[in-house]
Amino acid sequence: MISLLALLAACASSGTASDDGGLPGDGSSGGDGADDNAATFTMEQVASSGKFPSLAVAADGRVHVCYLDYSDNYLKYALRQDDGWSVTRLEYVADDNGTIADGGLCSIALDNSGAPHVCYYDYGKDQFRYAVKTATSWDIVSVPLPADPNSSSGGNFTPSFGRCSLAVGGSSGLAHLALGLWGTMGPALGYWRSDMTTAVVADADPQGNTGRHNSLALDDNGQPAMAYESGPEPSLKYAAWNGAGFTVEVVGPMDLVYWEQRLTAIFFDEQNHPHLGYYHGAFAHSYHDGNSWVTSTIPYQGGYPSLALAGEGAGGAYLSFVATDTGSLTMIELGHWNGQEWSFEVIDQDAGDVDACSLAVDGSGGIHLVYSQGSGDTVIKYAYR
Repeated sequence: MISLLALLAACASSGTASDDGGLPGDGSSGGDGADDNAATFTMEQVASSGKFPSLAVAADGRVHVCYLDYSDNYLKYALRQDDGWSVTRLEYVADDNGTIADGGLCSIALDNSGAPHVCYYDYGKDQFRYAVKTATSWDIVSVPLPADPNSSSGGNFTPSFGRCSLAVGGSSGLAHLALGLWGTMGPALGYWRSDMTTAVVADADPQGNTGRHNSLALDDNGQPAMAYESGPEPSLKYAAWNGAGFTVEVVGPMDLVYWEQRLTAIFFDEQNHPHLGYYHGAFAHSYHDGNSWVTSTIPYQGGYPSLALAGEGAGGAYLSFVATDTGSLTMIELGHWNGQEWSFEVIDQDAGDVDACSLAVDGSGGIHLVYSQGSGDTVIKYAYR
């Protein structure tokens, strides 16, 4: 089963490995009960500054996190081992004036060997970047974007909104990326696999925010599917590889928002059915039962919502999100869908703001979250049980 978390200020995607099969291009009702039996989460600080984290958990229990550090304008990678957290700079992502993308999101996933793969937006280069860790270093390349057929100068699409999401195929180790693109006619959704010479356009609908808030997961056959915001009427779309291209369908309405956070998430359950999390005035969960989409609304919202989604068992799901209490404080909530109804618990409620969650469920059913906390100067926190 694939778990891909979205992220984020993104609730950034968390990824686990899966088998690739044939690859493209090569040949409801919601409950509101509290979970009174929930075990307490253990909290740790990952970094003293940072925003927009993304999380992945390896089979050996090691936790991998990527995030943007606004204190020195670097995209960073953190690894949790027995002796604590170690942090590595991946790349400087600001321009010559020291400006960094506000909401440029990163996404992390692991291959079968446990090696991390990361995608992110480099504001200084105005490029999507893809990084994979080798035994001794990181290999980093720019994602080759497709030609814009409507460009009078023969130019290519450029990054839009700084949004990318990533999953990694287990048998091949190939990375699959969803990309927000911008062309002459407006926004579009792009797709790239790490052995392709150039990315392709999956949805060229130029209206609305097409490609924004994208998330990506691989199904049981290793085929990619993406959830994202689009137009012309603001909507949640689902694009799935059909063997020759992407089949695109509208799942339902979705608010047209320009917030920094990632507002979609996707995973496939043990029956190979897609589950989507998204924001539409409130948080919502949609899954395909084999015939149609079934949607439940979760009556929570925050001033700047963000969410992440991960699978549990046959049809179960966990949704982490930023909610607002009766005052002005925000908190991280965890929702559990057992296939019939939702239960909820507060993970972290603090005097400072919380934001930008990413979520993973490991092979033993352990729950892992990362998120940023604080207003202005934010820290990266990790919670698990």
